[in-house]
Amino acid sequence: MSGVRRTQSVPESKHERFVRVVERRTNETLERIRVLSNCANRNTYSYSDDEVTAVFAELERALRTARARFKTPGRSRFRLPKGRTGKESG
Repeated sequence: MSGVRRTQSVPESKHERFVRVVERRTNETLERIRVLSNCANRNTYSYSDDEVTAVFAELERALRTARARFKTPGRSRFRLPKGRTGKESG
């Protein structure tokens, strides 16, 4: 039942909110990529292969960063490396 608004008496679960938000943001991002691809029109724009490479390198970097945020749990707590004796040297 997409498109049906929830009433205030039924709270949205975290997963329902994720699905709602991620679908909208993904579709917006895909649309912006489609618009970006309009820059490939050589009748309107002039660009070098190096410039195109730089654009896609940055997009790929941003995607890797975003993907890593989904895979990495919250920040881990600081711990000293194992194997330390606790004795001061010197």
